Amino acid sequence: MPALPVVVGLALLTGAAVALVTLLADRLGGKVGGLLATAPVTTSAALLFLSSTDPVSVHVRLMAAGGPLLASTVGIVGFFFAVKFTRGRPDPVRVAVGLLTYAAVFIGLALLFSQTLPAEPWVFGVLFIFHALLALTLMRVPIRVLEGYKPKARKLTWGEIGLRFAAGAAFFLALTGLATYAPALAPAFAVFPAVFMVSLGVMGLTQNAPFAARASQSGIFGTTAVALFVLSFDVLIIFGRAFSLLGAWVVYFFSLYGLGKVREHL
Repeated sequence: MPALPVVVGLALLTGAAVALVTLLADRLGGKVGGLLATAPVTTSAALLFLSSTDPVSVHVRLMAAGGPLLASTVGIVGFFFAVKFTRGRPDPVRVAVGLLTYAAVFIGLALLFSQTLPAEPWVFGVLFIFHALLALTLMRVPIRVLEGYKPKARKLTWGEIGLRFAAGAAFFLALTGLATYAPALAPAFAVFPAVFMVSLGVMGLTQNAPFAARASQSGIFGTTAVALFVLSFDVLIIFGRAFSLLGAWVVYFFSLYGLGKVREHL
């Protein structure tokens, strides 16, 4: 487990990211919010910590992240269809079912992959192909109830922003505690999009469940780009941690742009 100051720092970073992402999503819409929520903020911090404390095994650990990243992508698909097929239910129920589906799929597949898949580059590459295929497929599924929908104009109080911050921080601390008592899940939670999952819940409750579903559609593009982010960090680490992190962020943004262009031509 990372040192306590690092855990607290990452929890605060997660809380701040959740507050900012959901604030922007309220103003700009679920599509933009979904992309912003998958930005590898906490993943960057986790990778920096990992590479500074355990540089010998960093390659193996990063290659092992391929399974959890794909598990997260499948979890997003589960969230989307759980919301889609519970229409007619209250929004809090639809969002709760979606998040429980997301969590169950992620934990189940992450454990399965950790026990069956070797931490090899070719495995990471195959899993990435599945990332891309799932992303491009899910983005084609329509959400008709959102046609012409604009985010609700809401005046946020500092108290509500603080509550979103606290939810993000508490969720990260809960993940850290679970990873401590279940070491097999530790690599998975290093790349788990905690900001994204909490943000989906906030978006669904403050806007509506289809709004969160739209965010999940965009977010699946983000998780695919995060897979390339991790791979780029691994390739560039020989040039130093700062350079590899900067290069990984560049690859992340270009990946989102490229995936968007590919989708436009389908």
